[in-house]
Amino acid sequence: MRDNFMIVLTVCFLLFFFVIPSDLGAKNLLVKPSLGVKGQYDDNVVFVPTEEDDDFVFTISPAFELTFDSDLIDIQSDIIFDVLRYADNTDLDTVNQLYELNGAYRFQPRWSFSGLISYVKDTTLDDQLLETGRVREREDRRRFDIEGGLTHQLTEVSELGFNYHFKHVEFDTDRYVDYERNSAALSYSRKLKDEVNTLGAQLAYYYRDSDVSDLNEFTYLMSLEHLFSPQMRLFISGGVSYSKHDFKDDQSTDHYWKPIGHGYISWRGEASRFTFGYRRDIRTDTNGQAIDVDRIYCRVRRSLTQRWELGFTGRLYFSKDLDQSYDDGTRFFDVSPAIYYKLTENHALQLAYRYSNEKDRDRQDDQTADRNQIWLGLNFNFPSQWDY
Repeated sequence: MRDNFMIVLTVCFLLFFFVIPSDLGAKNLLVKPSLGVKGQYDDNVVFVPTEEDDDFVFTISPAFELTFDSDLIDIQSDIIFDVLRYADNTDLDTVNQLYELNGAYRFQPRWSFSGLISYVKDTTLDDQLLETGRVREREDRRRFDIEGGLTHQLTEVSELGFNYHFKHVEFDTDRYVDYERNSAALSYSRKLKDEVNTLGAQLAYYYRDSDVSDLNEFTYLMSLEHLFSPQMRLFISGGVSYSKHDFKDDQSTDHYWKPIGHGYISWRGEASRFTFGYRRDIRTDTNGQAIDVDRIYCRVRRSLTQRWELGFTGRLYFSKDLDQSYDDGTRFFDVSPAIYYKLTENHALQLAYRYSNEKDRDRQDDQTADRNQIWLGLNFNFPSQWDY
């Protein structure tokens, strides 16, 4: 699977850069190689409730970002490596990887196409944890994504869109269950006469397949976006999900109706950025099971001076099996304050701390695990830009 995916990724790179039309109007190309180095102390490197093991971790992160903008097409490509080396637990040494290419192309005055293809190699304590809010034994994970969408501007104030997304997740252990998800969504949005409110609707179908179960899900969402000012906006969406869950071991079937939604309020000023939001939907855990996940999140960034900057990230998750009550399941949260100092316009120093805590009510004993991490990092960026 991964070999085929890398072939597809290479072909997409070639298509974007050699098959796109030459007459694209004014063009802008930004190339930004970067290098990050980080030293970290972690008091629970595998995030377990008992037999905690602390260690010092050194990470080096070479990366390459390419951005191409024109009147008709926008392309962004990212390649990132995180090389992790542990002082004592050398069996945990790994190299996390990200390859991503996404873009949008307006091929007609009212028609545009957007696409994404990505490959991520990390561990279950990275993106898998942030997707589901569930801590499981650390293992390597690989995720493949292909996404494409069409948007048609019906009038000056309304548009219709269609989007398809394929995701494949596989683990380097037989203890966890690989799974795939296919989704298709049809959406409509219309800006009202006051020009500060936009109404929308979305109808979507999801099919999740694993060795333990199949899940067919239909969702319907209504949304409202309100602009309080050019700097501040509110987005609210809410709806319902109907799912049919087929289990392969005993050939049983369950049906569920669930409320779903997403909402956030954001502010972006000259010296500060702020986002606070809530999201509820169905995700897939490492056991291949569908789970309800509620997420509350907060992100803050504040410039104190031209060189000093503060940051904060907070997340709170509640996850449970579809047939469980809110008194069961898992609660996970983490908070991470940070301070940044700009050595130059493109180079920065970061000092950060992260506290994570999980309570798994499905465990008989030792339900709670926590972890403290503190790190000092340097980031070096070397941007080059061309206008033509």
